[in-house]
Amino acid sequence: MSKGADLSQELGIDCKQALYSSWGNFYAAITDFPCALFDKNGFVIINSKDELETFGIKVAKRTNVPHLISSLPAYQLLSAWRVSLPEELPLGML
Repeated sequence: MSKGADLSQELGIDCKQALYSSWGNFYAAITDFPCALFDKNGFVIINSKDELETFGIKVAKRTNVPHLISSLPAYQLLSAWRVSLPEELPLGML
């Protein structure tokens, strides 16, 4: 599997395509939706061609995100998804 597919599976993100770019600006071409675009710190989910236009993302042979995915309002940090909570809270925490 690709790094994008591995990340989407690890985080439980339901998408038809998952792509990774460490910098967050150039990806393989988006061909299916929803698509998760990952960089080294986070991701954004693109649900339709309309969202590509809204975010200013250009798709040809490659996908170009002019100002990096981290600049998009839908960007989510990986660290927020990887937080693990204890199964039981200590007494007195409720």
